Amino acid sequence: LHTYAEALVSELLKGAPLERESVTTINEITSSLIPVSLASPLAIVIYELLENSILHAFEEDSDSNYVHLTLRISDSDASGRSQYHLAVSDSGRGISEDVTMQTTAGSGLAIVHSIADDLAGTLVIASEGGTTVTLSFSQ
Repeated sequence: LHTYAEALVSELLKGAPLERESVTTINEITSSLIPVSLASPLAIVIYELLENSILHAFEEDSDSNYVHLTLRISDSDASGRSQYHLAVSDSGRGISEDVTMQTTAGSGLAIVHSIADDLAGTLVIASEGGTTVTLSFSQ
């Protein structure tokens, strides 16, 4: 997923209304192998959140933007389940209050919300000084 995220950022920036050099990417997604049953839905979440950040978060005339991606996997707990924490943050204008997790079907956030439900995870959106979306779940 680490390599996927790097390639995805490059591709999304090609169609973005801002210069590639104006966005710094901090990729802290683990390089560890992840089972395909988790890698596929996580790849979709990463895509949706990165697309939202790159296409909607930044002002065209801003030259100091960042996107920060993290995926941390904690060791198995007593039940044998590992804890996964995926976060995508940006330094953009923040998400408006009228945008909720239950927006129109098919929107990026609705897809992310659906995947969070499928993984029995929690999804948290914070919008102060940019936007951070965090998905946490056990597997």
